[in-house]
Amino acid sequence: MLKVDEGQTLTKSFAAGVSLPSADAPDISVFLPVLNEEPNLRPLHEKLDRALAQLGRTAEIIYVDDGSTDGSLSVLRELAAKDGRVRVIALRRNYGQTPAMAAGIDAARGKVLIPMDADLQNDLQVGERTGRINC
Repeated sequence: MLKVDEGQTLTKSFAAGVSLPSADAPDISVFLPVLNEEPNLRPLHEKLDRALAQLGRTAEIIYVDDGSTDGSLSVLRELAAKDGRVRVIALRRNYGQTPAMAAGIDAARGKVLIPMDADLQNDLQVGERTGRINC
């Protein structure tokens, strides 16, 4: 897991183990900023898993913990341990949605990037939209 501190900018060269998209990169990168969403994370991940399964494409899921003070980071670590597609970036404090989204974009390896929120307010029917994208 990558921790980012104030004054650091996450870039593809900065993030250990993160490389530019290549032939073995996933087709899709879904990235989600997370701030104190502990009760939503497991149901969100289950719904996202089902939606991605409909696509028949490779995918990664990047959760960016934006300095949560509840148990969100623990849940994210649990999800990452159970699902090899999951990557977690933990920001040292709350920087806000825009820097958290930027961290997700910088870490993404997919050919298609899909931003989402972790509050279960987004339509998770990503299959209907991305199924028409030629990855």
